Amino acid sequence: MKSLRLKTHSPEGTIELGSILGSGLKAGDTVLLTGDLGAGKTTFVKGLCLGIGGFHPDRVKSPSFTVVNDYICKIPVRHVDLYRVDDVEDFETIGAFDEDYSSRITVVEWADKGPGLPLSGDLSVSIADPNPDEREFTILADDNLLISLNLKPFSVRN
Repeated sequence: MKSLRLKTHSPEGTIELGSILGSGLKAGDTVLLTGDLGAGKTTFVKGLCLGIGGFHPDRVKSPSFTVVNDYICKIPVRHVDLYRVDDVEDFETIGAFDEDYSSRITVVEWADKGPGLPLSGDLSVSIADPNPDEREFTILADDNLLISLNLKPFSVRN
């Protein structure tokens, strides 16, 4: 696994970054997202879906109240929000991981929420929002994914 730090300066830049990363994902991958409330996790997921293809990013909605949203992209995407999941029992009740997920991409917001939850990711993204116009991303991913995308530290300005 390799770590990379990137910055964006607008919601459009965050979508662009998500799109770049989404284009390198494959069925069976799990993306873990962390960051404060309002940091841009759902905006980043809009970009992921755009990069995966076949789905308009405006149709991506935060699953904060539904807990799970499914999107029909070129590769199906399951978007899970653990913000309201308090313990392992709640986690098991939502059933977000009951099915065989090798045929889809699973994206988990608030991946750090519950202690003892059995989560591991192919791509981990931590989002910080030091000010209203800037997002800082710390990305932890397999070397092959980052190499295939030719990602280098950069700032997306939109």
